[in-house]
Amino acid sequence: MPRYKKFILHCGIHKTGSSYLQKSLASNRDVLAANSIHYPKPHDPANEAFGPQHSIAAIGYDDSKSFEQNVGAFFALDSDCETLLMSGEEFSRASTHPSFFQGLLDIGVEVKVVFYLRRFDHLLERVYSQGVKDYLVGPIEVAEYQLDFHEILRPFVAALGADRVVVRPYNPKFWPGESIGQDFFSAIGLPHLWGAMRKPAGRINESLSRPETYMLSVTEGIAEKQRLMDHFRARPFPDSGRAKFFRSPDFRLDFNLRYMGLNSGLTALNGGVGITEFLDLANVDDDPHWQAFDPNDRRIDDYLATFRTKAFVN
Repeated sequence: MPRYKKFILHCGIHKTGSSYLQKSLASNRDVLAANSIHYPKPHDPANEAFGPQHSIAAIGYDDSKSFEQNVGAFFALDSDCETLLMSGEEFSRASTHPSFFQGLLDIGVEVKVVFYLRRFDHLLERVYSQGVKDYLVGPIEVAEYQLDFHEILRPFVAALGADRVVVRPYNPKFWPGESIGQDFFSAIGLPHLWGAMRKPAGRINESLSRPETYMLSVTEGIAEKQRLMDHFRARPFPDSGRAKFFRSPDFRLDFNLRYMGLNSGLTALNGGVGITEFLDLANVDDDPHWQAFDPNDRRIDDYLATFRTKAFVN
């Protein structure tokens, strides 16, 4: 594999628009290549559904092998481009592997690692909404995520230097034109590229409504959860209001305050912007239609009864 002059690694974190960015990058490999940027394809087309985010290379990272061997086992790294660009949320957890950081440096002379961070309450709600689609069963209290962002970033800063770590907020107030795509390319020093790229149609990995999320949270087994997801698409749940979050504004404000102190060190990495402003933590008007969720809504019982009857008939 040729030694790239630059290596840009987008590490997420989760639920910060990564799927949208990855879809955009995968759909514009020709535009990127024309600008000497290689966004690797998976060797096995069967991995294409999972592979665009490259996280498959970070899961089960083997310290006995080089970064190139770990990633190259799944993705085609050879190219004539000057820049290698990869995106994968699971790389945010790769700091537990001793060889990981040296591997980053071995790939390119100039290394840049990009993180997007989301306010604590929003992130955990969206992690929960995603988790119940796959494996979680139970109320939102069972959802977990590492909300000490500074601790996630600390090993990257220690190994690579603060100048190689770019920290951006999942907060449109800080994005040029309120576009995360434009913000990402501006963050990596290529602001002109986003305008030349084809944009994905529709919303990517959109969160479900509260009733749909609740119904998945009481459904056990991946196969049953997937069948229920298919049922949502075939027979959408009736409109049940525009509230977005399970937890109240007061609870979420206190929740954010609880994690502010742990993340005060982010100010040194984000250009000196206070954590409250950076992550929009004090905005209590973020869910103006909020009301407590009622799991005993008769429409939920009726919907689940119809789903289960259909499953029994099939």
